[in-house]
Amino acid sequence: MIDNNPLLQSSPYGVDSIKEALAYINLSDSPHLVNLAKIGVHVTNPYHNLTHELLVVYHALTAYYHSLPRGSLSDRQREKANYLVIAALFHDHNHSGGKTSDFENVERAISYVSNLPNLFPATKDIISDLIRKTEFTDGKFPHKPIMFVEQCLRDADLCMIYTSQGRQLLMELPREIDGGLSLYRRNPEARKSFLKKNKQFLESCEMFTEYGKLMKEFHLDRACQDLEDLVNYAVSANFVPGHTRWINE
Repeated sequence: MIDNNPLLQSSPYGVDSIKEALAYINLSDSPHLVNLAKIGVHVTNPYHNLTHELLVVYHALTAYYHSLPRGSLSDRQREKANYLVIAALFHDHNHSGGKTSDFENVERAISYVSNLPNLFPATKDIISDLIRKTEFTDGKFPHKPIMFVEQCLRDADLCMIYTSQGRQLLMELPREIDGGLSLYRRNPEARKSFLKKNKQFLESCEMFTEYGKLMKEFHLDRACQDLEDLVNYAVSANFVPGHTRWINE
């Protein structure tokens, strides 16, 4: 079955997605920027934090290389990969965690990029344009990705459910949405509603790269089930005998 092809697995060859992201960054022209990515209000967010940004690096670069011919990369291809690394690493920098609009979140990230050291102004402009394609306002993406690197970044931002680290993050997304509890600490009806809406949202999103389309077609159902299983496990692991009511009922 094509679903058994390791290139189509959620985490190809069973690799650690965070380590792979760091490897992508180390191979880029900007490994020094990781330390700067660790500083900002986003690092304490339940969902839009450094782990999320590193996972976006992983998926964005995986999508990028997946569609390139085998063999050595041209200088131009390496240059574009470097743009993608930086944009993914900083696309949610200083994200408010639900306190401001996403337009404002994106503008803060772009403002930070504009002050990054050792980058040409033209490079900063390209990276800023990439980051703008991730804005999500009023239930939709206002900027359609046209360039291939833009499509890689957009798709990557929607791929959290396809790795174990990403699914752990998704359990914390409700805390940013309404300021309440983690998903596994909510009542059964609230958990069921979130899981259903999250799957419907991902099904409704257009994927632009071959990698993104393959992940959605062959892995979305399974990944959604994996997320539900993870939530159920977390509920069971945190169950306290005698505690019969949920905090947010």
